[in-house]
Amino acid sequence: MVAAQSNGNNNGGQDIDTSPTQGSFVASDKDAIADKPRSIVSKEASGIEIRSSRDSDDDSQRRGPAPGNKLNVMRHIRHSWRRYKLFWVLGIWLLITAYFLASVILKLKTQMSDLLPFIFLYVFITGKMFFAFVSTRHISAPISKVNAWLVQHMMRLPRLVRYASGVALVLALMLAVSLSMPESSAGKRIERMQSLLGIAVITLLLTITSKHPRHIQWHTVIIGYLVQFCLGCIVIKTTWGNDLFSWMANSVNSLLEFSRYGAKFLFGDEIGSLENFAMTVFPAFIFFAAFVQMMYYLGAVQWLLQHLG
Repeated sequence: MVAAQSNGNNNGGQDIDTSPTQGSFVASDKDAIADKPRSIVSKEASGIEIRSSRDSDDDSQRRGPAPGNKLNVMRHIRHSWRRYKLFWVLGIWLLITAYFLASVILKLKTQMSDLLPFIFLYVFITGKMFFAFVSTRHISAPISKVNAWLVQHMMRLPRLVRYASGVALVLALMLAVSLSMPESSAGKRIERMQSLLGIAVITLLLTITSKHPRHIQWHTVIIGYLVQFCLGCIVIKTTWGNDLFSWMANSVNSLLEFSRYGAKFLFGDEIGSLENFAMTVFPAFIFFAAFVQMMYYLGAVQWLLQHLG
């Protein structure tokens, strides 16, 4: 009472504002929390945490799977591929084989002309899968040994004897095949001998007119004639060879036919009625050059030349 009266006297008789301020509310809240038992406070805090975790789960469901989950799946797939690569490849090969057998059965009932390229494709895929686990040295090593043995013994002979024996072998093979084949409307024996004589005359003329005849690699010439003769026999005298090269020719024609569609796109449909040199040959040149440049950029030309070499 004395303190209140002294304060009132010091304030000049003004009334004191006893309304609570914001600081008093904060202080009262802290005091209230401090007065509460710890169990109640922990329950309220856990409730806040539960509500926040539920909200985060809802947000994650709306956003979809996190990127980390996708990375984990990819890692599991890669680990499975590395660990069980043999079984993965075996399963893929079984699927391809099943598709191949079904296609062969259906093709046999319809037509046989397109079957041979499909067989070559299946053999190529099977070989790539097989040699992914088995080294090619098991096949190339015996061939290299036999080749080295033949070359070693052939190089002991004089150069003239080697070339003469190679020419005699090629001529004997050509004569044996040409004379043993029965005559047909496509060719008679006398016509085959005429073709053989033409090859000999052309080679002799090129040798005589050469500026450096001693630099001619007769080994390459003999092997080239032998390979050409074998390809001719395969294409003309066998059905599968004829079908294979017919399929290759049709594929090339279909590829070059795209140039006509490009010319029609640029110049209109009226270009199809123009059968001159410019409208038929130039579009094929431009298209083939662009196609080769694309394959070179992708590395296909380098791969092909490396394996052919």
